[in-house]
Amino acid sequence: MWIKHGSDPKFQVKYAVVHHSKVFNFIGPPSAGRNLPYEKMIEIAERRVFEHNARNNFFKFLQDSVAEQGFRNPIIVRAGWLPTPHWKKLSEEYRKPGMENMMFCDQLGGSRLWTAFKLDMNIPCIIRDYKNLIDKPPLTTEKEVQDCYTDKPLKVIIKEDMFNIFWKNVKI
Repeated sequence: MWIKHGSDPKFQVKYAVVHHSKVFNFIGPPSAGRNLPYEKMIEIAERRVFEHNARNNFFKFLQDSVAEQGFRNPIIVRAGWLPTPHWKKLSEEYRKPGMENMMFCDQLGGSRLWTAFKLDMNIPCIIRDYKNLIDKPPLTTEKEVQDCYTDKPLKVIIKEDMFNIFWKNVKI
């Protein structure tokens, strides 16, 4: 099923486990440096993680948990398209031909993606696939999406004009 949600191009929802290096972390610790060269972006991310750990050990707890138990839930990524405002925030290093075909984590899971980077792990992903780049069957029902999670979302809407995952009580 191809979904047309808001102003996004049409996409299919898929599930895959991919190596962390296949996904650009647009929202996690590296996001503050997404307009900088890769090495500088990682340096800024390391500093942000250090600052978070100094306050509450968030990344240490997350990394220890993932190292022991693996990932409980997938992150949300886009494959083959990124909204123009996001695209413009990327450094020139990332805005070259072909880069639009990579995956971007820009909604949910940036901290887990950073953890996968630090532990050099594969990570489960729910993918909005805009160009049929992922060789996996599309998910077409709420149950198929829910089954990708250990900790089930409150509600999943998947239909021809909408795809949303809700974690809080919302009126629909």
